[in-house]
Amino acid sequence: MFEFHNSMVGKSKYFKRIENPDTRCGSCIQRVVKAVFDWYHYDENAPSYSEIEFTGRLGLNNKPIYKFVK
Repeated sequence: MFEFHNSMVGKSKYFKRIENPDTRCGSCIQRVVKAVFDWYHYDENAPSYSEIEFTGRLGLNNKPIYKFVK
């Protein structure tokens, strides 16, 4: 996920800076996950996948929560 995040820096407002995956820092991981989910949820240019569905809820730091559709 870090690789994808870092490749999107400068291409979307949700990816503000390069994150270092080697730190294994909990807050770094949460920043990357939140940026990816915010991009997927709010950016109209992001792809959509039928395998996941928005639950209608927001989690920690207002991160959109998704679930797998069976």
